[in-house]
Amino acid sequence: MSGSRVRDANGVSADITDTANTAVIAAPGANKRLRIQWITVTNQHADADPVVSLKNGSTEFDHVQVDALDIAGPHSIRLWYGEMGFPLAINTALNAANETDSADTVVSAGGYVEKTIGG
Repeated sequence: MSGSRVRDANGVSADITDTANTAVIAAPGANKRLRIQWITVTNQHADADPVVSLKNGSTEFDHVQVDALDIAGPHSIRLWYGEMGFPLAINTALNAANETDSADTVVSAGGYVEKTIGG
């Protein structure tokens, strides 16, 4: 780890229904970075199997496809990035976006804020 753990960080997006970036966890501030430990992507659409882009600010670092909901309800996929977490760039938000417009997804995530050396 390149810095010290400051606090936990968790967030949930609003319903994502288009391809615009949607905030999941806000940028933590100067000289701090998010370390993402887990992300859950839930599809609430009955007809679409959307691909959701997970972003370090505006840069994609991962993507996932989630099956359409069925009689059992919405489908979810949980991604695990480990105890150390996936490090985002300094003072950068975790964002998500659908890769197509015909979708209704929600992204939740958790991890922690790390104070960077020199910060």
